Amino acid sequence: MRRLKNKILIWFRCVRKFGFYQGSKIFFQLFGSKGSIRSSKLPGELNFRPKNSEDIYTFQELFLAEQYQFDFPVEIKTIVDAGANIGYASVYLSAKYPNANIIALEPDAENFALLEKNTIGLKNVTCINKALWNDEMGIQIMNQESGNRGYMVEKSQSDQIIESTTVEALMSLYGWNTIDLFKIDIEGAEQEVFEHGADKWLNKTNAMFIELHDRMKPHSSKPVFKAVSNHDFLFDMKGENLVFYKTNKA
Repeated sequence: MRRLKNKILIWFRCVRKFGFYQGSKIFFQLFGSKGSIRSSKLPGELNFRPKNSEDIYTFQELFLAEQYQFDFPVEIKTIVDAGANIGYASVYLSAKYPNANIIALEPDAENFALLEKNTIGLKNVTCINKALWNDEMGIQIMNQESGNRGYMVEKSQSDQIIESTTVEALMSLYGWNTIDLFKIDIEGAEQEVFEHGADKWLNKTNAMFIELHDRMKPHSSKPVFKAVSNHDFLFDMKGENLVFYKTNKA
């Protein structure tokens, strides 16, 4: 009964957002077996894992709740999507900022395959199969059982290394002087990213969406607040995200 009520609620949200016909069409595709959604109301074809509750939830976050809908006071030309998952955030941000260059980072191989598939027609999105970390020595996934949305990583202690990169390395590789919008949803690894040398790139960052994960990794938010407090960011909230932004471009 609870599952049925949840489906009815999602259908209602789809209809309220996209209208009766297109909303119903999107709903039935979302719960269908083909693993793709096509609609004139969406930026493009969206692929997902059929009957995967995590992918369905991600769709709701991005295209029903629009958790990355926020009007920033600075022009957005460069975007990093750290923890890109299957690419819905990159697709959404690409449509919202068609003239911006987007780097999408995702360490998990299965997620990354769908990330590439969902962004294949987007010339302004570059997909990188790496984790955001505080060095480039590699990491490993520490909780394979947590599902595709909840992978946590740690410094690799084995031969099964997933490549990692740093904020400064990305900016250097692509010749970026600033990051205009930094979306960070990296399942607790924000602790490592923010606790070592974050001041260098926060000086060059204009806005951030950050989802914190203290429930998964206790106190991982402390380095975030400590680092951000040293810079001239204004603060807001949108859904599960903290929003930090500057009024003057870095």
